[in-house]
Amino acid sequence: MLDHADIEGLVRLLNIDSKSDLEKYCRAFVVREVDFVALIIEARAGGLSPYLYACRFIDNVPPDLRPTDQDLAELSRNGIGPLQDETRKVLFKTFQRLFKERRQFAAHLFYTPDCCYWYLFYSDQRDEDTVDNHWQHGSHIHLISSHWPNLRLEEVWRRVKTGDTNFQNKIHLRFLSDDHQ
Repeated sequence: MLDHADIEGLVRLLNIDSKSDLEKYCRAFVVREVDFVALIIEARAGGLSPYLYACRFIDNVPPDLRPTDQDLAELSRNGIGPLQDETRKVLFKTFQRLFKERRQFAAHLFYTPDCCYWYLFYSDQRDEDTVDNHWQHGSHIHLISSHWPNLRLEEVWRRVKTGDTNFQNKIHLRFLSDDHQ
């Protein structure tokens, strides 16, 4: 898979000097999943000096979608064979709504040791959907960086760790998953 990776465009992105140049570059840039994975591996191995790497993953399941003890007992009671009405309701709640309402969030941070320069890429599974995506250009990931004068890395990372990613003026980067290349 990584034999076809090319991180040059992403490395160029990490070396852009101004917010306006970054926005301009990103308008025409497409992030391929294979390239992004290769960039992460390179950063984790220390090959993107002076940049370091940190990540955060959050799997947020709404409380009302977590199976209760009663739900689990109902599944167990049904046994092998056709689903009884109550068991069918439990499975519907667990699977149908779970795929729509669950949020699987990923954040990837590339930063210098002094925290003066940083780039945060983040998305959830809905951002990467190729069908019925909320962004007019389809599958994407978000980007904010030290180029935003009102953002400080310490505050941004604190917010990311709690799942708060409501950042203003983020850049949308087109994202091409390996499944759709």
